[in-house]
Amino acid sequence: MKALYIALNDIRIAFSDRSIWINLLVIPAALIFVIGLANGQSLGGPSAAPRYPVDVVDQDQSPLSAAFVNALVGQQPSLVICPQENDAEDVCALGSDPGVISAEDAQSRLDQSRTLAYLVIDAGFGEALRANQAAHITYRSGESMTAESIAQQAVGTAAQRVEGIVSAEQLARRIADDVLDGDDAFVDSMRANAAELWSQSPVTIHEEVAPVEKPDFLVGLQQSVPGIGSMYVMFLILAGASTLVQERRLWTLQRLSAAPVTKADIILGKLLARFALGMIQYGVAFAVGLTYGRFLNVSFGDNPVALLIVMVAFSLCVSTFTLFMATLVKTEDQASSLVVLVTLALAPIGGAWWSLDLEFIPEFMRTLSMISPFKWVIDGFRNVIALDQGIAGVVGPSAVLLGIGAVFFVLAVRRFRVIE
Repeated sequence: MKALYIALNDIRIAFSDRSIWINLLVIPAALIFVIGLANGQSLGGPSAAPRYPVDVVDQDQSPLSAAFVNALVGQQPSLVICPQENDAEDVCALGSDPGVISAEDAQSRLDQSRTLAYLVIDAGFGEALRANQAAHITYRSGESMTAESIAQQAVGTAAQRVEGIVSAEQLARRIADDVLDGDDAFVDSMRANAAELWSQSPVTIHEEVAPVEKPDFLVGLQQSVPGIGSMYVMFLILAGASTLVQERRLWTLQRLSAAPVTKADIILGKLLARFALGMIQYGVAFAVGLTYGRFLNVSFGDNPVALLIVMVAFSLCVSTFTLFMATLVKTEDQASSLVVLVTLALAPIGGAWWSLDLEFIPEFMRTLSMISPFKWVIDGFRNVIALDQGIAGVVGPSAVLLGIGAVFFVLAVRRFRVIE
């Protein structure tokens, strides 16, 4: 209980310094985002292909004009034929009267750049085709040459299909007049069959999207959140070495030892305080990561317990090293310099800044990384986030971290002195 009071007092003192929020939240949040981008994080998923509305005004309302419109519908995925392809979300933006478009409305919508193009099928279109006369369609489009060619191609293809339907209808009419006593039902049937055949593409393309394999290493925010988070956990915990040296210089430790507390209470209290600060830093880092991930569709695995085990092991490891380091230095400046040196040396070689599985990382660097606790904590995070190994994947890395921590704890206890 006395150790807990010591720990709570140290945490209170740490948070009494307002500058801690800069190192606890602001800088890690910025670095997590920047390093995440450097590690390949995309700022969004694949964007949907644009679709261009094309208005159709059918003033003929004949079977052949309907066949022409049907030949347009669904021909080009990038075109939306309005009003025929309008939906509940009003993709054609027709408002209160979604079923009718007049020639004046079509021209107004084109002038406002709300549509790519429009066409008007003049009255008498079907009769003119049956009589082998010129049939008129008014076509107007915007000025984008690239997009315009899409609509023009669709209109040209639809015209060819209607010509084929007309040819089939004319042949059926001659057969009906010569053999079937002018049977109109036969003609209608042949026209419908021809329209069905022309609606089918002669070549069928089967599209298969190759599955994208999930990488077996951390990338983007999945790398930067645990990596930069762990680096700032070390920064925050190791700062306790400077605090201990300062307390010894100001005789705070000496006065504390004069109270009814044991050496074990002091060591355990200091250890708990640094451990708690490290876990708070992890909480902030992953809260930032989850916030970014919500907008960028990034997951950090589905086993928070396994992640927590790795965090605890790393925080304990660094906390014991902090106590040991405090027994080596004599001044606050020495402690502060050693904090920066140790953290910035161990973080990159241990894979906190980038994945050690990248091709440009030489093999000797992977071997050297084993001396860094970052290598083991990142391995644990990778096993959970990238490889979905759950708790089983963190047992080994956590055991290594706890083993390192145990060694430093023994050394720290043996060397710890209230008065140097």
